[in-house]
Amino acid sequence: GAALRASLVRACDFAQHADEVHARQAASGLYYAAAAAILAGEGRLLAAQGDARRQLLAALAHAQRLRRRDPLHADDSGLESEFADALLPETPVAQADADRLLERLLA
Repeated sequence: GAALRASLVRACDFAQHADEVHARQAASGLYYAAAAAILAGEGRLLAAQGDARRQLLAALAHAQRLRRRDPLHADDSGLESEFADALLPETPVAQADADRLLERLLA
């Protein structure tokens, strides 16, 4: 959605103005923004066929690699476990289940 588009624009802007010292940081930002955007696009298409896993992966890539967060904050909400339970079995995830997880992640 809008947050992912904003992150992609921010990554592109940073890369355009990055000097040699920040080249690796710029490349990482572009990589994760592009990966999240591709996963989100695939996620929309595959969700229409009954599998929203790529939407979840896009949201995780965005949350873990592009949004500000405290790396020392322990998540005690159980959300990480719920994402793992949804993604690790490699079985389709219904759109309603993905929406519930995404709503909690973005809250």
